[in-house]
Amino acid sequence: MLYGYACREAFEHGYERVVTYTRRHEIGSSLRAAGFVPVATSRGGKWNRRGRKRADKRSTGPKVRWERWKSTQLPIQFRFAFTPCEPLKIAA
Repeated sequence: MLYGYACREAFEHGYERVVTYTRRHEIGSSLRAAGFVPVATSRGGKWNRRGRKRADKRSTGPKVRWERWKSTQLPIQFRFAFTPCEPLKIAA
């Protein structure tokens, strides 16, 4: 419900898409239910850079980027680009 509300508010204020991330091992059921689609994965990495020293307080592992677009049609560049790291398992 929160994802749906956030999207409705964003679209009402003129945004074309909403983006969020999950850790790679998370299934993302609530995101799928809210209409989000996995579109990319990251390799992860440190927050620390040469010119900007930072401590890693959050997860630095790989993540999945999820997007929900205002239009119901996902842009063509994202329709076939993402392959999940493992198939979705449904408990019986």
